[in-house]
Amino acid sequence: MSNDGVVTTMDSALTMAEFCSFALGPEGLIIAGGISIVHSIFKQNLSSHKKAISTSEILDKALVSELVAQDLRNGLAAFKTTYDWFIEYYNSSWDKELDDSEELKNFKVNLNVSLGPNSPLTHFINLLEQSHYQLAGFSLFLLAAGQHIVLLKIDLILRSSNKKVVEIPALHILIDKLTEYINKANETINKINQKVSDRKDKVTKVTSHNGQYSFLDQGEGVKGTEYKYSDKDSAKIAREAVLEKLEGQLNVQYYGGNPYKALKIIKEWENTKQEYQEYMNS
Repeated sequence: MSNDGVVTTMDSALTMAEFCSFALGPEGLIIAGGISIVHSIFKQNLSSHKKAISTSEILDKALVSELVAQDLRNGLAAFKTTYDWFIEYYNSSWDKELDDSEELKNFKVNLNVSLGPNSPLTHFINLLEQSHYQLAGFSLFLLAAGQHIVLLKIDLILRSSNKKVVEIPALHILIDKLTEYINKANETINKINQKVSDRKDKVTKVTSHNGQYSFLDQGEGVKGTEYKYSDKDSAKIAREAVLEKLEGQLNVQYYGGNPYKALKIIKEWENTKQEYQEYMNS
């Protein structure tokens, strides 16, 4: 959570990754029929206790700039319908017993639509994977890709309740998507690291002239900003403070202030992929 207690997009992306990692086993899960299947999946298999997930309104803050292209904003608006549907089911599983009747049928219909090639979820992920949008919405990519993996796992459970997981083609789709998202996330982090490095390189080393010590931040202002000090140690300390502040600002810009959470998300995906590949070999 942020310092003010708000569940951020990156927080929710990490929660989705933790949902992804619940164990299934090569034999699959045999669960009671009806909508209780969905109830069991959301309440027992995704997490052992109810977790806070950000509201869809928070997601608007995750885009890096107000100048982000309109098609990305439109994609986010469409994605939020799928996100809200998922959150509603998750919260309902903890807050009340879901009705049996037509609920399971409706859930499966919405699940199939969400996983379709032209769904808002798929379209949004495809947008965020494009190189010119890759950095602008990285935390949103981690969230949307994580939700996609969770939905694929739920679909796998529903299809394998009476047969082995390894016999279901959906398992191969899940592994392929995990591979795709892991590679794209690592690629994006490498790009972000390069951006951070390039920006910090614009802060020159401390130099001395006429008894004064100074350094220049060439990336601040039209002609750069010069910092002057009467002694070398003060100049060095000030330069390190400028570099630290820059890195903090860029971490907020690209990671919502939580780069370690992005790395943890990727690790969760890698562990999930390894688990399912082991099922294939069992």
